Amino acid sequence: MVVGAGRGPLVQAALNVSYILHRKVKVYAVEKNPYAINTLIDRVKHEWSDQVTLINDDMRVYEPPEKADILVSELLGSFGDNELSPECLDGAQRFLKRNGISIPCSYTSYLAPLQSIKIFNEIRNNRPADKTLKTCYETPYVIHLVNYYQIAPAQALFKFEHPNWSDVINNERYKKLRFNCTQTCILTGFVGFFDTVLYKDVTLSIHPETHTHEMVSWFPIVFPLMEPLKVSGGSVIEISFWRVENQDKVWYEWCLESPAKTCIMNPGGRSYSIKKH
Repeated sequence: MVVGAGRGPLVQAALNVSYILHRKVKVYAVEKNPYAINTLIDRVKHEWSDQVTLINDDMRVYEPPEKADILVSELLGSFGDNELSPECLDGAQRFLKRNGISIPCSYTSYLAPLQSIKIFNEIRNNRPADKTLKTCYETPYVIHLVNYYQIAPAQALFKFEHPNWSDVINNERYKKLRFNCTQTCILTGFVGFFDTVLYKDVTLSIHPETHTHEMVSWFPIVFPLMEPLKVSGGSVIEISFWRVENQDKVWYEWCLESPAKTCIMNPGGRSYSIKKH
């Protein structure tokens, strides 16, 4: 079963593998986007025929007629969980047999301190007329990094695993990270990456040290600070980071703890959040 089938690349990939292995498969393609559905309808009619059953519904409410052996999705963002993959897959795992496989089976976000005066100034200079500077600096940005200096190696932040058969599922997270600054620099924010285990030893990564060769599907995500901060060599940079949710949305909060303490950025998701509905 492919959840969030889009215009069908994962459906086609699943069928391609079945042809190679000479296995007969039945594929359910679940997609709620009306624009993508039109393409899927055409592909079922002209390419896939009765091999694919198209479901035009939200994966969180759809009730399948049978359980799947494999649940396939591509819901990952530049920070792993920032496009609601945990919430969507937790809702969709009821489609899966208890011994079934989720692809991906896990993903981890990473964070590193960043120096980029260019990005800091770009945020300030491109402020929309209807937004305050505070709102702009409390918003993360997916950016193709060019003019920057990563102050310290990235560290693991949050990890999610699927399927998650826990009785109570909680996707809120909190972690404090400490980084050693080896030379004097200007801290302007933090840069985020992710990696994912698709199945067994098959992985994808945008982490700088393990980046998948020639993959450009995702760019890093940047969490700015309100003001640049000079950090002396030998200092410790410490950040507190939260993933928070309520009934309607998910958001991140972050604050610098050292070498200076700042206010919590984006409290209550006031400037940036991801809607659940």
